[in-house]
Amino acid sequence: MRINGALSAVCALAFAAGSAWAQPLSQAFTYQGSLYNSGAQAGGWYDLRFRLYDAAAGGNQLGATLCFDNVAVAMGVFMVQLDFGPVYNGQRRFVEIDVRRDDGLGCADDTGFVTLATRQELTLAPYASFALSASTAVSATDASTLAGRAPAYYSNAANLSGGPLPGSLLQGAYANQVSLSNTLNVFAGSGAALTALNASN
Repeated sequence: MRINGALSAVCALAFAAGSAWAQPLSQAFTYQGSLYNSGAQAGGWYDLRFRLYDAAAGGNQLGATLCFDNVAVAMGVFMVQLDFGPVYNGQRRFVEIDVRRDDGLGCADDTGFVTLATRQELTLAPYASFALSASTAVSATDASTLAGRAPAYYSNAANLSGGPLPGSLLQGAYANQVSLSNTLNVFAGSGAALTALNASN
């Protein structure tokens, strides 16, 4: 059997219906394609394998190879859920597809698979567009800074000011002296739990 390499596909994020709201999105998305056999719309059952690359030809494979046994194809159309994992960083991605008519072989046996000639580029989906715009960090000069400053700036307490420090952060033992030198610093309470005080102070 000869399977043409002309495959058109539409990529979109999958939204699964369920009883819970505000569920986090996974890396999975719905992939819909049109499969033609010798110029005619394919029909019946097919086995499909998918690989993700960082280039239209050659390049590096990203994530695992995904295989689907006994995929229904009707009037040339098929649909599968693909999850290559966290392999998206804003760069272009291309899907390579192997196909064979189902003849009882499982995914562990690669006999009869034909690789379609053209890899299909994944296009931007709404949530991916939202992530790329970095709407909560629009002042960042690039993906590694916030307001033009590197993350290390915000991990240095000397650079932080404004607003009260939550009481939950003043717990445990400190290796160095803690100095409360501002006249507005006040300890409130009975003092019953204070120990090792210098009575002269």
